[in-house]
Amino acid sequence: MSNDRRSRAAEQHTQLIGVGPGAWCVCDASVPENDARRLIAYLERVDGHVEVVWVHERRPPARFESLTFAFDAVRDVLTGMRS
Repeated sequence: MSNDRRSRAAEQHTQLIGVGPGAWCVCDASVPENDARRLIAYLERVDGHVEVVWVHERRPPARFESLTFAFDAVRDVLTGMRS
């Protein structure tokens, strides 16, 4: 599968779910709901930034300037997982 096709697949299967004020979970909708691998990352707004705590991948926490940048980074990781 080409990188472009993987990227489109990640966009189609990535869900951003609000779980509270300034907090979101990013899930892979291609994974069954009862499978823990569905949860990719937890995002939280802290001090004007969005922090990402990776749940599925072993990665250090990351900090981004906006929710958009954070969500895009998570989708990039998901794209890599599909390759």
